[in-house]
Amino acid sequence: MNRKFIIVDGSSLLHRAFYALPPFVSSKGVNTGAVYGIANMLLKLVKEERPDYMAVAFDRSRITFRNEIYDQYKAQRKQTAPELSEQFPIAVELVRSFGMKALQQEGYEADDIIGTLAARAEAQGVKSIIVTGDKDALQLIDDNTTVLLTKKGISEVKLVDREVLREEYKLEPAQITDLKGLMGDQSDNIPGIPGVGEKTACKLLAEYGSLENILASAGGIKGKLGEKIAQSREIALMSKKLATIDTNMDIDFTPQEFALRPDMQKARSLLAELEIRNLNDKINVLCAAQQDAADEPPAAVQQAQPARSSEQAQAALQESQGRVFFIYKLEGELPDVKLGEVELFTGSAAYIFKNDEDGWHVLKKWLAGNAAKSGCDIKGFYQACINEGIEVGGAVDDCAVMAYLCDPSVSKYTLPDLAERFSVEGKGLPQSALLSRLHDVLLQSLLDNAQHDLYKELELPLVRVLAQMELYGIRVDRAELEKMSKELAGKIDKLQKNITDMAGEEFNINSPKQLGTVLFERLALPVQKKTKIGYSTDAEVLENLSGLHPIVDALLEYRFLSKLQSTYLDGMKPLINEKTQRVYTHFQQLVTNTGRLSSTAPNLQNIPVRTETGRRIREFFVPGEGFDWIMAFDYSQVELRILAHISQDELFTSAFLQGEDIH
Repeated sequence: MNRKFIIVDGSSLLHRAFYALPPFVSSKGVNTGAVYGIANMLLKLVKEERPDYMAVAFDRSRITFRNEIYDQYKAQRKQTAPELSEQFPIAVELVRSFGMKALQQEGYEADDIIGTLAARAEAQGVKSIIVTGDKDALQLIDDNTTVLLTKKGISEVKLVDREVLREEYKLEPAQITDLKGLMGDQSDNIPGIPGVGEKTACKLLAEYGSLENILASAGGIKGKLGEKIAQSREIALMSKKLATIDTNMDIDFTPQEFALRPDMQKARSLLAELEIRNLNDKINVLCAAQQDAADEPPAAVQQAQPARSSEQAQAALQESQGRVFFIYKLEGELPDVKLGEVELFTGSAAYIFKNDEDGWHVLKKWLAGNAAKSGCDIKGFYQACINEGIEVGGAVDDCAVMAYLCDPSVSKYTLPDLAERFSVEGKGLPQSALLSRLHDVLLQSLLDNAQHDLYKELELPLVRVLAQMELYGIRVDRAELEKMSKELAGKIDKLQKNITDMAGEEFNINSPKQLGTVLFERLALPVQKKTKIGYSTDAEVLENLSGLHPIVDALLEYRFLSKLQSTYLDGMKPLINEKTQRVYTHFQQLVTNTGRLSSTAPNLQNIPVRTETGRRIREFFVPGEGFDWIMAFDYSQVELRILAHISQDELFTSAFLQGEDIH
């Protein structure tokens, strides 16, 4: 398998980032724009390219061996802006915290370090990708080396290999230095042959092949061009030498020394100090890349093996050392869920246990043991284990809960979605092995952000509590529900007739377009706002029109009762378990950004309490056999109460003390 080595021209990227991005400055007056640019680019490269090895080369000083050849080399360049020069040592420190080699050497340019590393890597069969904005690097292209050339700052890149070079530049890699020998390079103050531009230089190289052949054939080149070439032999050869990258520096390439070894704590600390906050999540990709750069997992990990017999199951579980990672599949619905299949990753191999095979009872015994385990969204796993009489033992982690604390804006908690969100690569791996990689990334993030105690002491224990609450369910008085459903249907029918009578015509009350025509054209009520399809008739509009016409209040009541009917009466009936007469709501721990719980199927949190009808709906829920009471707790804006207490704001605290509505 060919390994991949990314070699970055740090000096080039810093310069380009400095001029491409706004002048970011921290509150301490430290310029950070160029550092942010190169850091973002490095993380993007890691995520997209998944390198096995990585290095970033920087210029050490302006004076190099090329100044000994030609003292005017780069002499025209202005001093580096202080706002940029101060960012170089910061960039080097950040690169090293990312676990990448940062190299610079007196007397040489970053190009020379890059060229030498690429040559050393090629000798060991490692493919190199050079990332730079300097076209001089095109001379390094060969079958094992390509160049990602930055365009428009550093956000866009173009891959240049031998074929692209031939097609777009009509040159071979070795001819890049010949080109510079002929036409020079104004940016580096390389003179070249006076009067020879790129077009002429390319034409000559197409005909003669190399600078040396052109110089040898100068007498046969007609006109002043031939004379200039003949007169400029020494200048041309010197120019070529100045443009030639040294690929034989005293630098060794030992692959493992260039493997990514990030210091996540230091990286996060540096980013925090620089006040670069929007890279905190992106640096998780470094952990995943570090795992990818390790030796390939053994063949057994590539595919989960069945553990059908008791002997196979026993052998598989005995080989596990440390934490074991599991993926499970459920069969059935609450409250009758059971485990259909469990896949385990022991650290070296993955195994599948199925409920209908002999190895299953060995797994059940192991689950009750003290081995550390990690799953993903394990509430259903606990419920199935409870139904099978398994008391799950050991320290159990839930990667979905970990991910929620790391980033509460995550919307999907399936393993593939989380792996993508947190930049964890596991192509070809069993899901349980992929989970092990995700777990390491999330655990490190929790530790770095001082969230591990919150996870262990509050959120993780809550998973078991919610699992049991959902399994118990809530008893519904179906007879009372049916009775109220009929009553409400009668009220809704009566309201519907009254509304059409007041409108003076039959129309679809649930059609915003038809209702708008009735209210604002037939009844001439004042228009509040319009939408693309006509008049708006949303709740806010009707509230504003309340009292102007009896039809408006009738519409508000119609909508209120219709919602109750569809959501809590008609919507409740199919959710009632025929055997237990209970509903089994799902308590969602991983949905809200604020950390509160929500419930679905049915939603038990939004049942109205301020109206008689809403209170009657709450009465449908009864204790059921084995219970005496149902208790409801409402913290009543607990966050705002805490804020009022901490701030001691007079108006804020008095509002709560007097029982006023904070909203």
